[in-house]
Amino acid sequence: MNVKIGKKNSPRAPTKSLSDSIDRALQVYEKEGGKHPIPVETVAHHLGYKSSRSGAAVVTISALKSYGLLERPLDGHLAVSDELASYKFAPTEELRKKMLLKWLQSPPIFLELLNKFKARLPSDGTLKHTLIEMGFTPPKADACMAAFRKSVDFSGYYETPLGAPENEGSEADSFEQEAIAPKVVSREQPISPAVSSPPTPNDSERIPVRLTGGRRAWLEIPELFYSADKERLKAQIDLLLADDEE
Repeated sequence: MNVKIGKKNSPRAPTKSLSDSIDRALQVYEKEGGKHPIPVETVAHHLGYKSSRSGAAVVTISALKSYGLLERPLDGHLAVSDELASYKFAPTEELRKKMLLKWLQSPPIFLELLNKFKARLPSDGTLKHTLIEMGFTPPKADACMAAFRKSVDFSGYYETPLGAPENEGSEADSFEQEAIAPKVVSREQPISPAVSSPPTPNDSERIPVRLTGGRRAWLEIPELFYSADKERLKAQIDLLLADDEE
């Protein structure tokens, strides 16, 4: 009897670096001149691809969405992030760096790695082993590792302890920098998290979510959690689900 073995899928993660992705997103911005819904096929053409269905186009567009440089306002359409123009015209390098740190931490796999290696990145061997343990095939681990290392270096993440923004309270707060434990800037009334548990040392609660096959995911909720935060969290989950449907 012949047994067909399914192909193993690696976790979703960018294989394009943050610096390369910003350059590609700016290509779309320059072509369109602002943020508005753009057909996916047109975005692919702006990026230099003949079709949005080509493998290279899919990889590039997926990376741009993973970093938060492209958004999906409508089915079959994409739009450049509002923050892309802010980055392009930022008056200081400090403001640009704060936005880079936010984008670096947007892909869940990247954030998990940064949380694991807080002081500095380990050797390539250790990093690749970590990615394989997270479910990556060896070739995919190599591609993810290369993009991750280049992105970390480009953002200067380890130049500031834990990648935290410098000079909190400056005008850079207007860009809503989200570090590993994001600070809430909304003035709305907070709402209670869905599950209560003792606060962790960084004043946040880790809420377990049961998945199929006995697996678990964790939601890390800050002590102060607002309505705007809930909507943003729902939007991010919807974006991840939308990616899986493509």
